[in-house]
Order: sequence, then C-alpha cells, then structure tokens
Amino acid sequence: MHGALGCAAQMASALKPLENFYNLHFLDFPGHGERANEALNMQNCVAATREFILKNKLAGTTILGYSMGGYVALLLAKSNPELVGQIITLGTKLAWNPHDAAKEIAKLNPEIIEQKVPQYAQALQKLHGDAWKGVLEKTAILMSDLGANPALTDDVFQSIQHPVLLCLASEDAMVTREETVQAARMLPNGEFAEIFNSKHPLEKLDVNTFQAIIKHYV
Repeated sequence: MHGALGCAAQMASALKPLENFYNLHFLDFPGHGERANEALNMQNCVAATREFILKNKLAGTTILGYSMGGYVALLLAKSNPELVGQIITLGTKLAWNPHDAAKEIAKLNPEIIEQKVPQYAQALQKLHGDAWKGVLEKTAILMSDLGANPALTDDVFQSIQHPVLLCLASEDAMVTREETVQAARMLPNGEFAEIFNSKHPLEKLDVNTFQAIIKHYV
C-alpha cells in the first residue's frame, strides 16, 4: 500500500523484484492515482482497503504499507483484525504532532514545487493527472488532522495483536528511529528492522536489502 502522494503504479514499479517470490496486489487510496478526485481521509483509506481485501478474497494476507500505507494497515488491523495477517511497514510516521505536521505541510505548496522543483511537479502529474495539485492540498489537510488528533495512540498500538515488522531507512529525514522503535515496543508482537544506506523516498531505498528482510520475515 502506497504512501501519501503515491499510487498503486508507483509501488508496483518500486517493488517489482518481489514479484519473483510473492503474488502482489496493489490499490490506489482515495485521493490518489486513478482515484485522485475522491475525498482523502484515514477513514476512507481504511474503508477502501477493507473493500479491496474482501473483493479480492485476500483476508489474512500479509500487508506491506509504505509511509501512510503502513498507518492505514495498522488502523485496519485495529478495526478489522480478521482481515489482516502480518503487517510490514516501511518509513511510516507513527508519532504525529502539530509541529511535525506543519513541517511536512510546508513542503506541499504546489506553486513552489512548480517553480523550484519542476521535475517533481511533472512526476506528480504523471501519477495523479491534472488533479495533482488537489492531491497536495488534500494531503496537507490529512497531515494537519493527524497532527491535531493522531489516530494511532498508545492504546491502539497495545491492542493490535498481529505480527508487525516496522522497517525504517537509516537516513529517513521524516521518520525518527526513536518513534519507530517505541511503537515496536508497544505492539505486543512488534519488531523493528533498519535498512542501511537508504532514505525515505522509494527510489532511494536499498530494495535488495528490503527484499531480504521481507523474505526472512514472511
């Protein structure tokens, strides 16, 4: 499951090497990709995942969630534990607060992106079509909501009984090692794995190492 500003096609491309070992299924969250014009919030993302699992008869499967996708996976495990097997998260920010939300929101101004990082603007348009600016605006609102009212609280972490592996790139500039390790400790069956020489963006991930971690865990 993809992260904020991502889509199913992006995940399929980034994780293509895993096709040699697993049957992979990808979905677009509301507000992203082919569903870019839909409303974006955590409830809709969880509902879309639930619908996708039921439609494709994937109950009990392993869910791999990148960034926001990991957050959605954990919320689904809380609301519908029967649909989830193991969970693997990658670069998922698990401790939100207003300060961190504001820091990330500041990076989502479409006009500034167009002016200063035109290649990124082009990449976003390729992923989401002409709705890409709206995707940025919706994501900013989502992050603001998470900063003010995090959906994953200590009580939620402690209630999730599924095996969960929290993975983090060693040079992730968005997610801290501390928050990831702390979440792993709160989860009854949580583990932590660090991917060295990697950063938060999927294109800067050591896919071979990540693949080895997954093969060992699943």
